[in-house]
Amino acid sequence: MINKNVKRTGIPTLDDCLKGGIPIGKTLLFYGKPLSESDVFIMQAVYTNLADDEVCYYVASTYSPDVVRAGFKDYGWDTSKYARRFEIIDAYSPLVGASSGERFSVKDPESIESYDETISGIIDMLSPGDMLVFSSLSALLDHCTCGGEEVLRYARKWNKMAVIKGAIVIYNFVERDYDPGLMEHVKSGLCNAAVQVGGLGADMIYGHFFKTHACDWARRADRPTLFKVNRPGGITVHIPKLLVTGPQGSGKSTFVRTAATLSSGKCVSVDRMGTTIAGDHAQLTIKGFSVDLFGTPGHRLFVKTLNAFAVDAMGIAVVIDSSEPDTEAALEILRTIRHEGVPYIVVANKQDARDAMDVERIRRQLGLAEEEPVIGACSNNCHDVQRALEMLIGMVVESPGSGREEKFGAIIDGLRRVRGVRAAAVVSTGGILKAAEIPGGIQGERVAFAASTILTTAEAAAEDLGQGTLGRLLVDLDGRELMVMGADERNMLVLLAEHDGNPGPIYAEAVRAVDKIKEIRGR
Repeated sequence: MINKNVKRTGIPTLDDCLKGGIPIGKTLLFYGKPLSESDVFIMQAVYTNLADDEVCYYVASTYSPDVVRAGFKDYGWDTSKYARRFEIIDAYSPLVGASSGERFSVKDPESIESYDETISGIIDMLSPGDMLVFSSLSALLDHCTCGGEEVLRYARKWNKMAVIKGAIVIYNFVERDYDPGLMEHVKSGLCNAAVQVGGLGADMIYGHFFKTHACDWARRADRPTLFKVNRPGGITVHIPKLLVTGPQGSGKSTFVRTAATLSSGKCVSVDRMGTTIAGDHAQLTIKGFSVDLFGTPGHRLFVKTLNAFAVDAMGIAVVIDSSEPDTEAALEILRTIRHEGVPYIVVANKQDARDAMDVERIRRQLGLAEEEPVIGACSNNCHDVQRALEMLIGMVVESPGSGREEKFGAIIDGLRRVRGVRAAAVVSTGGILKAAEIPGGIQGERVAFAASTILTTAEAAAEDLGQGTLGRLLVDLDGRELMVMGADERNMLVLLAEHDGNPGPIYAEAVRAVDKIKEIRGR
């Protein structure tokens, strides 16, 4: 049932963070750097509400109305069928000296007073639940000759007017070379809530994340959420790695192949004589989540290398043959994945076999606790596979923080105290970086990338960091500071650098940092 007092963004995980969406009479800001795709968030929110029979006024400042409508269509969102409830306020055509064919336009987009004349008139027409969307607050800051503070003064005025009418105002803001104080006012003082949209690596080529920066009606999210942009489709929450593992012959490859048929049907498998020897991979979209599913090789020799396959997995499904469970191999696998500290489920497969054990008998045989989920399934049954994946995805999304994610959250909280520092990080999985766990190349780079993507826009401080045996340790590395946070087995290293997510120099400096710390500890 749709709650008319709360308007959805159309992105399920974000709506969950916002307690269902945006309450009427509230304002929301999406912000990010160029290429972060923050504009897609407002477009998805607009189309979702149009589909829910709501009214939306969309201020187009950077593209012509025709281009705006074509942009929506590029994501599979045809606004023409909602034309009576979707009005574009044209602030672009007058800027380039063209005539506007829209019902509403801003006569002089270089004048904030001209904007105010149009926007205030629109707000007077709003009803409770109607939506006013600014496609680019940055365009107002760039085009209006009055200065940034004056633009924000008018934006606050519009917010107050809209709130009185019970409407919702949404802004998109692209961070550029604005005054730091002005950007702070935009991100922390303009709206009731702000959502940061960020990217992974230089030019965001490795993906994107979003995270609530502030919200006065819901608890701020502890962790960033990875997402993909699909054309068509828009924003889907991205789970880059779910692992399917289990003893030989348990049905892992069948599970992955069946999962692939739930959406894309794309599955890659390498096997020899019925046994997978190089792993399976499938991409699928399920319940608004984009998932990369990886299956481990089936041969028993690969069980001992499971920890290598499990690296960076956000959730693991352990598939067991209910009719002939290889208990020894299953227990070894379970010991390994428990050490990884990520959510996992046990899939009691082949429940249709004549001599299959039921779920509770499997639980007893493997010595599983009540809180360890076991689900009966047939891996060639789409419904069963979807049910298992939905359970695992739910655990991944709801997990309050485990493994590396918990460490990332702690670092972000610690780094938020100082302004003006772009941060990239290498995070240990225990002890002082445990250089052995970063085996000189791709794995080290993955850890560096994973951390830097989440911390790209973090602001860092040296004070109040480091509460362990070592206390605070600051080491100068070519003019950069290395901070050690906590000692013993929870140590984390944060290397501050201006590398924009390039892992090569970060990794090299991290290796030097490890050597330096080992030397200090040796004393």
